[in-house]
Amino acid sequence: MTTEEKLQHLLDSSMEASRTEIAHTLSAYIKAMDQIFSEHAKSVREKCELEIRMETERLRKEGNRQLSAEQLNLRRQINQKEEELANELFIEVENLLETYMSTQDYADLLLRQIREAARFAGTDPYTIYLDPADADKLQALSAASGASLCVSRYSFRGGTRAVIPARHVLIDNSFETKLAEAREHFSLERRYA
Repeated sequence: MTTEEKLQHLLDSSMEASRTEIAHTLSAYIKAMDQIFSEHAKSVREKCELEIRMETERLRKEGNRQLSAEQLNLRRQINQKEEELANELFIEVENLLETYMSTQDYADLLLRQIREAARFAGTDPYTIYLDPADADKLQALSAASGASLCVSRYSFRGGTRAVIPARHVLIDNSFETKLAEAREHFSLERRYA
């Protein structure tokens, strides 16, 4: 073999060794880059999933907060409407009571209340009061019941009040008290579909 052939053979084998080493180094580099890319992609995916979970939770909480605020607002509106309806109802009841107070049934009711209070008092002294609006009925009710009646200085919107001092008893059959009790215990029945 000539020197040139030897040099060529040396060059070829050196080039072949260099190509093999470069290919091996490049393969290792590509593998390392793939590994780094895979880890980076996994990290980015996990970060994105965490952000999505956090944002989803934030939106859920915000939605719940808005829902609670809207429910509270609706409850306020319902309560306000119920209050308006109750006021309208009690105004109508008061108007009906005024009409009722001009009837014979009302006079009969007063007579029954007077007799019940007198029967309850028995032999104990008592005082039965009429509303000032019923002053015109005083003589007739007193004669019909046989009880001594007084007209109150204060209006209680109809009905009677009786006081039995010996027993510390007040029998309050006034419309004012009955209306106040009815208003206190009044509630509209709620039906939701």
